[in-house]
Amino acid sequence: MRRDRGRRDGRGGGTQCNRTLSFFEGVETEAPFGCWPPEFGCTRNGPVDRGVERSVTVRKRARVKRRAQERVDHVTGRARSAIQLPAEEAFALERNPPLVAALKELAAGRRITIALHGYTHQDFPQGYEFQAAPDPATRVREGLEYLSGTLGTDISIFVPPHNALSKPALAAVAAAGLNILGSFLSFRPSMRAWDLRTPGNWWRVARYRRATRRSKADRMVYPRLLRYATHAEFGCHSLIPGTTLEELVAGFEEARGVGGDFCLATHYWEVDQAMKSILLRFLDYAARHADVRFVRAEDLFA
Repeated sequence: MRRDRGRRDGRGGGTQCNRTLSFFEGVETEAPFGCWPPEFGCTRNGPVDRGVERSVTVRKRARVKRRAQERVDHVTGRARSAIQLPAEEAFALERNPPLVAALKELAAGRRITIALHGYTHQDFPQGYEFQAAPDPATRVREGLEYLSGTLGTDISIFVPPHNALSKPALAAVAAAGLNILGSFLSFRPSMRAWDLRTPGNWWRVARYRRATRRSKADRMVYPRLLRYATHAEFGCHSLIPGTTLEELVAGFEEARGVGGDFCLATHYWEVDQAMKSILLRFLDYAARHADVRFVRAEDLFA
């Protein structure tokens, strides 16, 4: 859910605002690949940052819920039925032509977002891929070349495998100009090289933690975008086995209450009937708010 902070319209009028919600679904392969269904929903008209006017349409709750289910079924159905493999086999994306064709079609129609989700997604004895791999810069560069070349689309978002990044890996991603999206608190001072915007971001996150009366040990998803010199970061809430509707609603309402954004992240292969029910009920809940609209993942960084 995104709600840009109110701003004056330049004509002496009242404060206007714009709220959105983003849902994405990661489709993993052993080639660099990540994919999210498009977002859909409802909101009032209102200016975004930099005063850009965006016209939006209030949609009926039933339509939002139906389209959510159709998209989950559409993308996951194609991915699952295109080809079956031994569980341990590494399988490059181009070896699955039906999936490549489906993703190209959906991306061309702006119905999904393609993001780089690691390179091989392999685990190392010392940690996950972008924690422990000795060559993160090479993996980012070759991953971008492979993914954009295979699917014929520009890539602007990186999702860390297992939401884990070492300091060199974060530097490599930032140097490539990729925005970072994931189910983690975006700001970790000890894990980054500082630039001129880092102190301000540290202050914003620390102030928000104090305002919500959280300790450093308490889980927190900062509900606003953090911009740095060459990239931006945004944290998402997770839909995983065990996630409850109440948890998602609480995170949504917290973000909405402070004029922030909300992103929900999941993996298609984890979505069973119970999780699907929670997802659809949550989307139905979010769609009840006339000042909320659903967006594609890259719109969170606009």
